[in-house]
Amino acid sequence: MSNYQNHPGDDIVDLRNVLVRYEDEKDTDGQEQDTEYIEQVDDLMEQFGNWEHAIVNEPVLIADSYFEQYAQQYAEGIGAVEDSARWPANRIDWEEAASDLQMDFAMVDFGGVEYWTRS
Repeated sequence: MSNYQNHPGDDIVDLRNVLVRYEDEKDTDGQEQDTEYIEQVDDLMEQFGNWEHAIVNEPVLIADSYFEQYAQQYAEGIGAVEDSARWPANRIDWEEAASDLQMDFAMVDFGGVEYWTRS
């Protein structure tokens, strides 16, 4: 599993972790369940056209409030910019770059928090 979290409000959420916790919550053998979490995940599943495809192929949700930072890290990770501390990387309009990147994403709601996921 990844280091990504599984709670609404986390910057990055790994749907595989969400699924593990969801299944654990549903299979408590009579113990108390986190019904709010179960309902949040049920709602999230309904927002995906193909939940199984998302779990296997695009299992990450990026919080809307974190997306600009994600875009910068992504650009650095693929070698599009070498060093964000130096020119020209320090002159890039990351808000605009993030907006452009969002064209490949769809927005979903998880527990009242807006997230982006690859569409």
